[in-house]
Amino acid sequence: MRDIFGIIDERASCRVFSDELIPEEVMKQLMEAACKAPSGGGFQNTSAIIITDPEKKRELAKLSRNQEFIAKAPVNILFCLDHRRSWRISQYEYAPKAPEVDFFELYLGVVDTTIFAHTFCLAAEAMGLASCYNGNVIQQSDELCRLFSIPKYVVPVVMLTLGYPKGKRNTSEKFGPDVMFCKENYSDMAIDDLYGKYKEKTKDQHSMITEAKLEKIYETAKARFGEEWADECVKHIRQQDSLSSFQYWLGCFYPDKAGDMTAEDYKEFFRKQGFEFA
Repeated sequence: MRDIFGIIDERASCRVFSDELIPEEVMKQLMEAACKAPSGGGFQNTSAIIITDPEKKRELAKLSRNQEFIAKAPVNILFCLDHRRSWRISQYEYAPKAPEVDFFELYLGVVDTTIFAHTFCLAAEAMGLASCYNGNVIQQSDELCRLFSIPKYVVPVVMLTLGYPKGKRNTSEKFGPDVMFCKENYSDMAIDDLYGKYKEKTKDQHSMITEAKLEKIYETAKARFGEEWADECVKHIRQQDSLSSFQYWLGCFYPDKAGDMTAEDYKEFFRKQGFEFA
């Protein structure tokens, strides 16, 4: 067992896992630890689905931009906001719980579910396991509900892929407290100082320029800010002779939303799951 500061300092996302299965007693200990996580009002409006079935793991990989490590890992865990349990109990004891879940309950529930997931994550690290968070799957929330028989008043929030790491993991650079914390009120760091911190953080993260990438970035920039801004964007990239982290991820990778749920899809999805917003 490592101390909590060592665990936090050494934790890194893992996408290459060994074939070693996770013992049942280890999973039991991790689940018990996660259930100790704090929650709004102490209601514990969260739940998790443990997925080990090979076919379902392959489906999850497809729903997550075909990331194969999800199918190969021994376990995936889908953490959900869950008002169904509270609804059933309140109905049983005649407590006056509204049948719809409002926006505040959704907002707070996402926070609670994330705390639940990360409590599990840190406990897993303490046991020598490694993991990778995945938010891509919630862009296919409707499909997740179909695949895992998720009923009304329950919605997926985040997935954790889990296993024993194969080889050494490399921790990524992070912003420090001087960037992440403010005193008394929110305050902006001078942009030159902020950009210097960003470059220091991402010094090893860059992508080679290709015409295909530039075309994708140009089209993304044009759609959002117009042709003039898109021209300046591509000109700047050519001058620096590489793509920065933000330029690649926001210009090339994440804009590819083929098959993802739209804002209207989400509105309909939440209505179907019993979440109503004024």
